[in-house]
Amino acid sequence: GGEYESFVLDAPHFSKRIEIEKSTKEWHGDRGRLVIEEASLRDKLGN
Repeated sequence: GGEYESFVLDAPHFSKRIEIEKSTKEWHGDRGRLVIEEASLRDKLGN
């Protein structure tokens, strides 16, 4: 068994969207992760 995580950046019930500005990928053998170093809230685009 494996495991997979997700991160939601925008959804209908969010008043703003999340924008990842700086991130780093880290791998250790067959396992990895995305380290979010900087993020901000932004107005949603169009509708």
